[in-house]
Amino acid sequence: MKIMIMKHNIYIPLILWSLLSTSPIFSQSMDYNFVRVSTMLDSGSTEKICYFDGLGRLTQEVQHGFAPNGKDLVVFHEYDCIGRDSLHWLPVPIVGNGEYVLPSILKAASSTYYRDEVAYSHPSYEASPLNRILNEHGPGNAWINHPVGTEYLLNGTDYPCPQYKLEGDIPVYCGNYPIGQLSVVKTIDEDGNVSYQFKDSKNNLILLRKVNNGENYDTRYIYDVYGNLRCVLPPQVSERVSVSELELYAYRYKYDIRNRCIEKILPGCAPIYMVYDLSDRLVLTQDGEQRRKGQWMFTLSDVFDRPVLQGLCNVLDIASISSTRVVASFNYTLPEAGFMGTGYTFEGITLNSAETKLLKVYYYDCYHFLSLPVLSNKSINLLYDEEDSYGSRYVYSENDEVSGKGKLTGTRDFLIDNTMGEIIKVLYYDAKDRIIQQRSTNHLGGYEADFYRYTFTGKLLKHHHCHSVPYQPVLKEEYTYSYDHSERLKSIRHKLDENEEVILSENWYDELGRLWIENIHDALWECNYFYNIRNWITGISGPFNQQLYYTDSTSPCYNGNISQMNWGVDIEEDVVRSYKFSYDGLNRLTKAMYTEENADEDTNYDPDYTVNYGYDKMGNLVLLKRYGLSEVISGQLYYELIDELTMEYTGNQLRKITDESAFDPIYEGAFDYVDYDYSGEQEFFYDSNGNLIKNLSRRINEIQYNCLNLPNYLSFSNNGDIIRYSYSADGVKLRKEYGTSTYSSISFPLSSSLHMNSANSTSFVIPLNSELEQQNNFSVNETIDYCGNIIYENGVLSRILLDCGYITFKNGNPMYHYYMKDYQGNNRVVMDQNSSFEQITHYYPFGGLFGQGMGTAVQQYKYGGKYLERMHRLDWYDFGARHYDSAIGRFHTMDPLCEKYYSMSPYAYCDNNPINNVDLRGDSITTVVTSMVNGNVVNTTYYYGRDAQGNYGFLDSSGNLYSGGDRFVVSLTTALTKLRSGTKGLALADDLVNSTNTVQIGKARGSQTNAADPNGKYIIWDPTSSTGGPDQAGNTTRPSYIGLGHEMAHVQDVWNKTYDASTWTTIGNKTIPNAEKYATHVENQLRSEHGLSLRTHYSPGYNSTRLLDSRTNTSLFYKTMVRIGNRSIPTTPYIY
Repeated sequence: MKIMIMKHNIYIPLILWSLLSTSPIFSQSMDYNFVRVSTMLDSGSTEKICYFDGLGRLTQEVQHGFAPNGKDLVVFHEYDCIGRDSLHWLPVPIVGNGEYVLPSILKAASSTYYRDEVAYSHPSYEASPLNRILNEHGPGNAWINHPVGTEYLLNGTDYPCPQYKLEGDIPVYCGNYPIGQLSVVKTIDEDGNVSYQFKDSKNNLILLRKVNNGENYDTRYIYDVYGNLRCVLPPQVSERVSVSELELYAYRYKYDIRNRCIEKILPGCAPIYMVYDLSDRLVLTQDGEQRRKGQWMFTLSDVFDRPVLQGLCNVLDIASISSTRVVASFNYTLPEAGFMGTGYTFEGITLNSAETKLLKVYYYDCYHFLSLPVLSNKSINLLYDEEDSYGSRYVYSENDEVSGKGKLTGTRDFLIDNTMGEIIKVLYYDAKDRIIQQRSTNHLGGYEADFYRYTFTGKLLKHHHCHSVPYQPVLKEEYTYSYDHSERLKSIRHKLDENEEVILSENWYDELGRLWIENIHDALWECNYFYNIRNWITGISGPFNQQLYYTDSTSPCYNGNISQMNWGVDIEEDVVRSYKFSYDGLNRLTKAMYTEENADEDTNYDPDYTVNYGYDKMGNLVLLKRYGLSEVISGQLYYELIDELTMEYTGNQLRKITDESAFDPIYEGAFDYVDYDYSGEQEFFYDSNGNLIKNLSRRINEIQYNCLNLPNYLSFSNNGDIIRYSYSADGVKLRKEYGTSTYSSISFPLSSSLHMNSANSTSFVIPLNSELEQQNNFSVNETIDYCGNIIYENGVLSRILLDCGYITFKNGNPMYHYYMKDYQGNNRVVMDQNSSFEQITHYYPFGGLFGQGMGTAVQQYKYGGKYLERMHRLDWYDFGARHYDSAIGRFHTMDPLCEKYYSMSPYAYCDNNPINNVDLRGDSITTVVTSMVNGNVVNTTYYYGRDAQGNYGFLDSSGNLYSGGDRFVVSLTTALTKLRSGTKGLALADDLVNSTNTVQIGKARGSQTNAADPNGKYIIWDPTSSTGGPDQAGNTTRPSYIGLGHEMAHVQDVWNKTYDASTWTTIGNKTIPNAEKYATHVENQLRSEHGLSLRTHYSPGYNSTRLLDSRTNTSLFYKTMVRIGNRSIPTTPYIY
């Protein structure tokens, strides 16, 4: 609950609350205008007071008692003489009671606290009425001469831009654009790196130019007459485009008469076809490999456009789909239980069940699907079961029916490579639409049950997990989370079965709310974290130590790149390892020079792990020189050039690697590029989807992929070795098998199981009856099964994964092991609960392993926390969506989101800057957190989507839901959940999530208010803001989630290429674009479905901004659309 008090407008209920409340009383400064927002917690509240000057401008933000020691956190804003933003002072802790602080005191306190006289950021403007920013100076004296500069130009002889026209589907160069036809924005970052954006009069991006060492790297965008993007030419394509360059590098799109994309061709791949129904629903897609097999991927939706059935099929009549509406409906009472027992029937498409493979089934609104015959023998373990101390499900009071109206209530995920297996999941919600219980089957024949309890504000308080498999007792985990008075994560506790509860971690924060100290495992040891004035992590101290340098090294970087990194481990006494980094003008890593300080001063000891990198224009590595440990003789370590690689490409696809180095490491567990001296002209081979299917130099004879482009079968030419993977339709890996080819085999269906008894334990084996494209007889030597965080090896419980480490078992007793991570979340040290060092790992920049370390085989979750597959010297990291080869710094399959990064190779890793970036699985709505996330201190990008359990929220690169204490992420998650609870909000959120574009949502800071980038790249949102236009009740407030929806509508408008930047009206000196008509239309749709008063005007006091007829709730600008034939016809005014 939030309570807002405005000066001179205090309502009686609020007065009663203040009289009855036992919360501490504090005061505002009554000589100033203010708004106070109180957020109620389980006990007490958080308070934020915003002070405004006489012109209504925000001057101070005071978060009362925010700091751990109870100090207020105050942010001060200054304006210049004509009212523009001037100085944004960094937040500073002040002893206070929520009152206004004099500017002179704040300025002095800021300089003292940060030990820097430039504790603010400030823009400088051009001398024109446009008030465009020329330079943006960030905080810190070190950056005083290194602003981000912007110049506003026009194309011409100094800034030429090539122009293309389409002849059929082929772009043809036709000279440069006429002078002055395009606007050009030149940006110079803090290190002097230059980039340009060229846009036409419709605000279409025509050219993105980056400059590296005087050479232009141009990405060109070509549109048709309707404004549809038809072709993108990346930097490797020459100005006069050839057909071969188009096939190898370009992105190409085709549209139907309704401007729907019906075909796209990605670089080096076969076309992808898309088929829509009459209501513009995407029903069918087909990539090159599916076309080879005669398959289509189908998605059927219900009347609310929610996906209900997904799978693979053979379609006979595609033309009829485009001329009708394809709609599915659920009816659990059908005699034959609907299509393939799902409970769904559909119209507009004909599917043959014998030629259809279901992948996913979704259920909404109710739980009647549990009575379907196909689920009857499993539903007993999926039914709701009340658990003490946890949330209760919502029951509709009028008919006592359990309700999940408007929400996902269940799913069925089929095993992709198995005809019989599926994972069934049921979700139960409380009255606040929060998941309080989740039950599911697992692929081992058992069940999973998760119970959740939340704080008043929706933060996770307790999580109870039960896991079962046949012939084994139920395993139970309980996680307990605690928070401080400002809702920062304070501790995480873990209890396994009947064992004593363990404190996994305890957090202490500094006065700015940054993680300061983390205690591990009942405070056996601690880690400390250090930051600079820009909140960039500068150091970690503990069992693993690390120092990061930005501007304070011999080669300073001002744009955020790390220029030097030192690190060490406690038990490697007096050894300080160091990398000094060099970058090119595109921020790509070009050199990492290694040095080492050793107190022993052994003159014969000269370690070297230096690496040099060279790239082509697409960012494909073409040269790699790597030094490292070559051999160990009588305890003496010898270092040589172990890799000198030259890489040749066909387009972006690697064709051949030549290694000119004279040394190969010969010690056990060595890491380098393994080349078995294959001498052919082509070593690497790809399928029509751009997936690597053969690597002869590494003796990888064959790789097969499933319909999600995930590898499910690898065979090696030596000894017939095989690795086989099994996945659910969500892409979650369920099983891994190691084996060899044989002439005979025994297979079992998934539903059967064998159990075996031994002297020490009972184990179970459930073989998967794999449907491999080319059936191979297969003798299994080892299996690994994954049930969420529970791992079995050869049918025996092996370990339980935790965010901070893992649990193993010795004589049936749990042993906790903890990761000591670096600034990126790479696992550097593993220690057990007795403080014993078990593993030490040192990394090359792209994730390769040093020759020095300790316990390399103890566990394989290493770089980025990802599993390193060392079997058969494969040395690939499993990043979930793709496998990554750190020896050559690239993935072996296409980036599924490559259309977000046109200028970069679809196989490149982290934009070739692995020092400052971490890999993202990627999605379209993202936010960045600078904080501690379960032991990982990074600037982390989280994407909005669903985790493996179907829960929506912000996910990290491993697909884990954010569980940290960042209030903005929690608020943003809550707001998106609230929006998704309505039909219009669900459609809005899903439209953005499913787009190939990306929007980043950031917190409004300083005097910033809610805003959306006119290019659709970012949203600024204030979760505490309730400011809105006037509504029918005479108020000018709105819930913050409605404000977020308003800005999301702007981004949707931009992405749909319907954003109208022309002037609607002028308020004072502010121009209001016509695009606000659409955003407020969507806002009123959201208000309507949430029972809120409709917004009547864009701005109070300006009748020219009226939006609707309040008497009839009809829009003044939008009409109801009715489908007639192939056209949508506007009819009567839209009624909210």
